[in-house]
Amino acid sequence: MFSFKRKVGNQAEDIALEYLSTHGLELIEQNYLTKMGEIDIIMLDKSEQTLVFVEVRYRQNTYFGS
Repeated sequence: MFSFKRKVGNQAEDIALEYLSTHGLELIEQNYLTKMGEIDIIMLDKSEQTLVFVEVRYRQNTYFGS
């Protein structure tokens, strides 16, 4: 069973993934584990031939960002 924080994190990743997908990026990998840690989302921007590495951060308010 996932903790509440993990569930919220997964929801935030899903929102980020949907947003980036609607802006033309293609999902390569999600929750990619390395020796150094986890990369939340790896996407490909085909128009720029660029890999995009995404770290998703969730905030309950906009005090530190929008």
